[in-house]
Amino acid sequence: AFKLRGHTDNVKAIVLSTDGTQLLSGSSDQTIRLWDIGQQRCVASYSVHSDSVWTLHADATFASVVSGGRDQSVFVTDLHTANSTLLFNEHAPVLKVLITPDNQMIWVSTSNSAVNGWERTVVPCGENSRERAYHSFSASPRASRMAFSLDDDLSEPVPVPLQTSPRITIPGAPAVVRHTILNDRQRVLTEDTSGSVALWDITRGVLLQDLGHTSFDEQMNHHSKMVCIPSWFAMDTKTGSIMVHLDKSSCFNAEIYGVDAGISGVSDDVKVNLGELLLRGLFRAWLTKRGTRKNVKEEDPPQGEPGDNGGTKTETGAEVPPVASRDSHTSLGDNEGDTKDGVAEKKEEKEQKKEETPLSFAFSLPDDIPLFFFENGEVPLCRCSLSDFTGEEGRELLPDWIYDCLVHGELGLPVDPPKLSFFLEPHDSDTLPILTQNKLHAPRIMRMRKVSSYIVGRLNLELPARNPENVDGESTVRSDEFIDILCNGQIADPMISIATARQYLWRNGLEDMVLRYRRSCGSTLCASERYTSSLVSGSQFSMEAVPGHEG
Repeated sequence: AFKLRGHTDNVKAIVLSTDGTQLLSGSSDQTIRLWDIGQQRCVASYSVHSDSVWTLHADATFASVVSGGRDQSVFVTDLHTANSTLLFNEHAPVLKVLITPDNQMIWVSTSNSAVNGWERTVVPCGENSRERAYHSFSASPRASRMAFSLDDDLSEPVPVPLQTSPRITIPGAPAVVRHTILNDRQRVLTEDTSGSVALWDITRGVLLQDLGHTSFDEQMNHHSKMVCIPSWFAMDTKTGSIMVHLDKSSCFNAEIYGVDAGISGVSDDVKVNLGELLLRGLFRAWLTKRGTRKNVKEEDPPQGEPGDNGGTKTETGAEVPPVASRDSHTSLGDNEGDTKDGVAEKKEEKEQKKEETPLSFAFSLPDDIPLFFFENGEVPLCRCSLSDFTGEEGRELLPDWIYDCLVHGELGLPVDPPKLSFFLEPHDSDTLPILTQNKLHAPRIMRMRKVSSYIVGRLNLELPARNPENVDGESTVRSDEFIDILCNGQIADPMISIATARQYLWRNGLEDMVLRYRRSCGSTLCASERYTSSLVSGSQFSMEAVPGHEG
């Protein structure tokens, strides 16, 4: 192995001669260099472009090279005489040039979506040297393309392209040039070169709504939700389409409730991991083929219809357990009466939820979505489509963290979920008692209605009767209907998380959030209602009290 040194910036394109003795390279330093492989040195340098050189295509004899790049111009350069000719100008940076085998056409792709076919024009070689210079110029390192006009005859003419329009144009779809990830971390808003705005669902790989030619900023404000969900994927539109990046360090950051993810048929308290469900949706065909090929071995979770025991049935009829909905709250129960002492009961509830809702393939994505695997986020290992998988692929293709997620359900998450600290105090307008320990820790995902339930449970309040009973047969009002939770003077929606309240209502990242509780304005309990004790101690239900912070 050896290195060829000479370029002063990144090398963007290389072409090797058929006999392997010479090599051409194009660089962001605006030059093209010709290298002798045997001597391991640069034998010629061509200053043709005014910006980065991104693509090269040499003829079969390695006598000339066609080049393009960021300056939107396409040149042909004679490698022996160093004369260059401007063939044509594109309307966007040139990404790739390709000469047809019959040497008659040059196909060009740019950052626009259309592909243009240009005629391979013969360079003029008439007797009028000044006319030739009007199209051609010397590309030797010592030649200057800059004109300093002390005398018009001394200035070098600006090259004029031999062609002004392509012979053939293959139109493409408008390229996406602008995007934003909405704060629900599932939907993305895009704008293309035609000015059309569209709304996409990343977790299902589908277009939700074509909004047409409208204001991007107005649509962004309209479709944004008051939610706070951790970032779990990155995105770019460099290729003119949506490219979603998943990384081990962040893919499993976002845990939300299943109903908030748009999953039907799940209870309000079932939690899901967006990254896990997206991976299982992407590799659904692989899991199915893998399960069928191995006759459904115990470690393989294939897709299929719900089984009798809450699992999934494959084409072979075998049944395997589904992915469990994850209850990450070791000290937070999903029922209002749960306590910290009910860890064993919680495990049993977890198993019951498995039977309730098989969530293995809640997200289903199209099979024609291309996948790219990168090493260390930079080096591409392979490109394939979802339909290309046979089920035989293993760790030699799939990264370990993806394989462990799909096959073993391992996400590499900490045992305790991220938590927020906050103070819980009675509101001045009510006579409800205070807690002995009023600084609490709770998972970020916990909803405000849990806080209301906590207050009712800790204060041993009796919920008033509901008259008449509602359609669900509830005889009493819910805790969140009876107890209001206020943050920064605003009543918090019972369905928002404490993380959302902190970001949108509290809006002070330097201090712990203070939540105040009071009976709802529609409450039937009066201030003289008796309580078990006027000062309630401890915090054993759904939040973790911090010792040393007494009210």
